[in-house]
Amino acid sequence: MPRITEFALIDRAEQPCVAVKERTPVAQLPALIGSSFPKLGAYVAGEGLEPADIPYVRFLDMGDMDNLLVEVGLIGARPLKAVLFELPAKA
Repeated sequence: MPRITEFALIDRAEQPCVAVKERTPVAQLPALIGSSFPKLGAYVAGEGLEPADIPYVRFLDMGDMDNLLVEVGLIGARPLKAVLFELPAKA
């Protein structure tokens, strides 16, 4: 099967972003990602901005597949005012 996308490591300067950082089991990762992007997008739109690049998921700790530490975010074109928020706990 032919490769569709070429991969490369690119050095970039720091970029402003808005993100959610949360621990989750790998089985719940799709739900976390699926619920986070619309909330982040709504926040960015509420600030009158559009994302400057593609959304991202960053894996910060993969030592335990039942307790991954991930960051789900959007890159902004300019710094956003600081806002701290958390996704609600799952019952």
